[in-house]
Amino acid sequence: QQVRALEDEELRDKIGALAAEEEFPLTKLFQVDGSKRSSHSNAYFFGFWKNKRIVIFDTLLTLSHEQILAVLCHELGHWKFGHIT
Repeated sequence: QQVRALEDEELRDKIGALAAEEEFPLTKLFQVDGSKRSSHSNAYFFGFWKNKRIVIFDTLLTLSHEQILAVLCHELGHWKFGHIT
């Protein structure tokens, strides 16, 4: 899978604003070409302490910005409420 910086600048700005609002220490945004292996849409984050990154599958990027932000709100909720195992 090829990982690269998120290309959609407008979406990058919206995600950055959402992360700032939730005090999520976002440092980088990536997109991955997951469609080569699956049609499944996904997003996840990784990193330690104040060095977090968000990865969005290209299959998710076919949705509207509002829908993508809703998925990220769900993922950020896991982080905010400590649902990590």
